[in-house]
Amino acid sequence: MVVEIDLPELKEMLRESISVGLVYTLVELLTGSFLVSMEKELLVVPGLAIMLPGILDLRGNISSTLASRLGSALHMGWMRPKAKFSGEAKENIIASITLSLTMNIITASVAFAVAVLLGMKADLGKLVLVAITAGIIAGAILMTLALIITVKSFKRGWDPNNVTIPVLATLGDIVMIGSLVLVVKIFHMVGVI
Repeated sequence: MVVEIDLPELKEMLRESISVGLVYTLVELLTGSFLVSMEKELLVVPGLAIMLPGILDLRGNISSTLASRLGSALHMGWMRPKAKFSGEAKENIIASITLSLTMNIITASVAFAVAVLLGMKADLGKLVLVAITAGIIAGAILMTLALIITVKSFKRGWDPNNVTIPVLATLGDIVMIGSLVLVVKIFHMVGVI
């Protein structure tokens, strides 16, 4: 079997992916530096450090999946290239919100179990509260960005999957870390945690 390669299409895909990948790498380095500088705030809630890798990965994955589904809907003609909360976009965003809330609770519960096994005095209610609140804030921002970036890249003639997935994975880390730090600071100030 002979496989034909469309060189112009391959070049365009590589150009889109590599340029976004380079920016992604630089932003991830900055995100890691920001995370290290926020260590004190994140250790206020016992078990939060255990939950952090899972919740960060979760946010980027859900946002990237949403963008991929929206990109597919645009390519298939199921969705118009408009950043509107209706039809196909609405259904996918609601599914993403449901998945996000469910997985935040599961991630917090697993982090709690691991923390208890390690002898930490973790509080399941506080972990779930922080995970859900930060997840709602980050989710609202990232789902809006997923819709906008997917539609804009499609309108420019770019394949949204080459652009939106790495962009949202990166932004997911940044926005989730910022949301976690914000939620922990606010809840700590008002005495919730």
